[in-house]
Amino acid sequence: PNSAGIVLDTGIDTIIGGSLPGQGNIIAGNSWGRGVDNGSGSTGTVIQGNFIGTNPSLDPGIGNYEGVFIFYPDGHIIGGSDPGAGNTIAFNSIGIDVRYGGALEVVNNVVSANSVRGIDLMDLNGATISGNRIGTDATGTLDLGNGGIGIKVTGSNDFVVSNNVISGNDYAGIYFSATIDSSIQGNLIGTDDSGSSGLPNQTGIELDTLSRLNQIGGAGAGEANTIAFNLGSGIVHSGGLYNFFDTNSIHSNGGLGIDLGNDNVTLNDAGDGDSGPNGLLNFPTIASAVDNGAFTDVSGTIGGLSWAGADYQLHFYSNGTCDSSNHGEGETFIDVSPVWTVPAGGTFPWNVSLPTGLAGSYLTATATSGEGTSEFSQCMLVITP
Repeated sequence: PNSAGIVLDTGIDTIIGGSLPGQGNIIAGNSWGRGVDNGSGSTGTVIQGNFIGTNPSLDPGIGNYEGVFIFYPDGHIIGGSDPGAGNTIAFNSIGIDVRYGGALEVVNNVVSANSVRGIDLMDLNGATISGNRIGTDATGTLDLGNGGIGIKVTGSNDFVVSNNVISGNDYAGIYFSATIDSSIQGNLIGTDDSGSSGLPNQTGIELDTLSRLNQIGGAGAGEANTIAFNLGSGIVHSGGLYNFFDTNSIHSNGGLGIDLGNDNVTLNDAGDGDSGPNGLLNFPTIASAVDNGAFTDVSGTIGGLSWAGADYQLHFYSNGTCDSSNHGEGETFIDVSPVWTVPAGGTFPWNVSLPTGLAGSYLTATATSGEGTSEFSQCMLVITP
């Protein structure tokens, strides 16, 4: 084998492959090197329409050590929005490995069946990973999971991970390490392309102790993720503050829907003075939920933080069944409460009116404050008068 299939040390706006029939390459069999090795002297490289580590029949056994390696990207694009622009990057050790630098787009590729991980990105400022199939075939229906993490992002900021199918991976679908001010939105994580059947990762999303200021989900159109059918928890957050998990559909996972500390349910503490991921923010307590035919009357309490005047907002979800832990998950987002200022260390009673039609479902809620989002509350069966 070659030490690399294609080496590009310098160049401006170089195109490797193309989106039209016959323009793509088969770049495979470089078992001791890289399929595409793109050094720091290039800008605007576009890699499109190629089979990297395999061929159109998806034959294994001809993988590269790394499929695509880029050092200091500057306006680089892997894939693209045009029909045929996506690459199939499979059966390598690492599918895509990008280190240091700025603008990068990874769009509409299949990155699957790589033995160590699918995409490994480090020390980048501003990148978009969108529209890819990571751990599945091109249809998003067959499990071709990567051997470890689907997408690993380390030491980076201003990232966007959106509208991907990230499923079938042997460890986490997405892993953020020391990554800040980034978003994960509109993805299917642990499901097939329909969002209704499982192709599980081990864990849906993991954030480590230095990741902060990240948004998973959101209230805007198409921003919610579906995080379902994973063998472990939907979201595991091991440390750090200011990470927000809002309006997602989280259900049918083997562990908790949201696990702060990776230690199963973290019980509330008086005064919420403990520390840890998202400050181990206390989850809400739901005392009653009654659908009276006009609206669903829900009441409960939330414990205030140890300092004065913290603002809280609750997000409410309905579930067909209650999780075996009796906490969560959050299958269908229902509504959000007003913002309440909760006295320090006290217990704040709250009451909200949710839509009717919830009788027989299990209601759960999360709390969000300036520290981030809590775990899910205990389930409450919605009854009729």
